[in-house]
Amino acid sequence: MKLSHIFRTTILATTLAFGLTGYTQASDAEIIQQFQQGVKAAEQKDYATALKFWQPLAEQGNAATQYNLGVMYEKGWGVAQDYQQAVYWYQKAAQQGDVESQSSLGSIYLRQNDKQQAVYWYQKAAQQGDVESQFNLGFMYKMGLDDQQALYWWQKAAQQGNAKAQHYLGDMYYGGNGVKKDIKKARSLWQQACKQGYRIACEALEETKPSKKAK
Repeated sequence: MKLSHIFRTTILATTLAFGLTGYTQASDAEIIQQFQQGVKAAEQKDYATALKFWQPLAEQGNAATQYNLGVMYEKGWGVAQDYQQAVYWYQKAAQQGDVESQSSLGSIYLRQNDKQQAVYWYQKAAQQGDVESQFNLGFMYKMGLDDQQALYWWQKAAQQGNAKAQHYLGDMYYGGNGVKKDIKKARSLWQQACKQGYRIACEALEETKPSKKAK
């Protein structure tokens, strides 16, 4: 898996001017260099060194490095695995609107069976367009027997091409759960998911294939 799929590997210019307490805009190049030194160390799986570069920036309020520290504590990379510390750093970034931190908090709280907090943080991320959070939120609402909310969030995720959402949304249309039964719509959604290699959707298409009528 690419490092950029796990850690934040770029730092936004806006966070340099406004996201670091005690730093001035004149030191932007220095901050970028320090951040990138952490990225380079993480690429080499030298997480202890990455932590040394990132921690000061995170403590100064930079959301990108706060998120990265959250990942390190959640995964136990360069530090002892510590969900409490992971939540601490994710929350710091999430409160600044960092969507990946919000989504990560939703996942941690869901694993801890704190559904109220999971929904709260998934919703924050989902409202910013995070497709995985939209899917997860839909799934939680479906399990909570709120078909209308499940439908709403799965539609959002499906529109962004999320295969899982397309599949489950197809199931809802096929069964008429929270929506008017529409087999044609269901099969269209399954087809979209199947094209992405989502095997269960392919199976649903095969199982519901219309029988050929005798001419």
